[in-house]
Amino acid sequence: MEYKKLKTQNLTKKLFKTDNKIGAREIKKELMWCHDNLAFSTYSYCRKPNKKRQTSKQIINKTNTGNCIGLSYALKKRLKNKYSAKSYLIPATIPDIFKKPGYLEISHVALLIPGAKPWVFYIADPAFYFLKPIKVNLRKWSIPGMFKMSNIYSSNTENNAEDFYTRLSVLEKDLELNKYQKIKKNTFVVNCSSYVGWEIITKHTDNLRAEQPEMSWEYMVTEIKNPDEAITSFFMNYWKKKPFITRTIVKHGNVFCKASIHHRNNNNITIKSYNIPFYDGLERDLTKEEVKKWVKIFDMKFFTEKRWKDYLLTNGRCIY
Repeated sequence: MEYKKLKTQNLTKKLFKTDNKIGAREIKKELMWCHDNLAFSTYSYCRKPNKKRQTSKQIINKTNTGNCIGLSYALKKRLKNKYSAKSYLIPATIPDIFKKPGYLEISHVALLIPGAKPWVFYIADPAFYFLKPIKVNLRKWSIPGMFKMSNIYSSNTENNAEDFYTRLSVLEKDLELNKYQKIKKNTFVVNCSSYVGWEIITKHTDNLRAEQPEMSWEYMVTEIKNPDEAITSFFMNYWKKKPFITRTIVKHGNVFCKASIHHRNNNNITIKSYNIPFYDGLERDLTKEEVKKWVKIFDMKFFTEKRWKDYLLTNGRCIY
């Protein structure tokens, strides 16, 4: 297993000396753009034996696809280009239901955007399909917040939005998650949960959240400086064996999975539309008409009929 030490940088000065002129409305608009135009994909990290490994930033710029790091970079770029807003990638944990063998505790990133006021900042998570950003007001840090995100795997095709709640805490001492990941003392932590009545248990002895609901996770308010080295390395060690791509679309103010392709251990692929299986078998058994149909549904410039076979690893395996 390939692990690298997490490198972070304190964000306090950047939060309190911001010149951003941006709020939740602008961030929400760009989040929706991401959901409508980008795709979460681990296929894009697969390379040919003679090719150099690419970074998440390179991949998202080239293909409009990527993991949580790539999607966060894309949102960061949008906010910079449209609003001259500064923003920072931050590390995060994930809910237990998303954890895979070999994952470290911090296996996710999102984007932190300082607000127009020095005591306000926002967290936007395009890979978790946020419908609006989390707003944190340091002057009201003890008051629970609320945000919504779409469950793209829900069978509800009209409204798949789910409510989540946030509370802020501060690390009282260095948080040693494992030998590769440490978050420094006095770092703000944004705790998220699906349950409104949950108690924050952040005394931080051996674990982060003790007894809390299954859908609980945390955003660390510190900048991650080496996201691909610290996260993509072990993330792709798992997903290179069964890569996938998930294409979303915004409808009725929610985010839905209009198409997905999953590579199985037996080299079969499963293609779904709105979570309904339409094909399960070898890629080479698809007709030209079927390939053309799915390329049109995915509607991504790089994902053409000509590139379809190479992208889906028809003649090989995923090398990261």
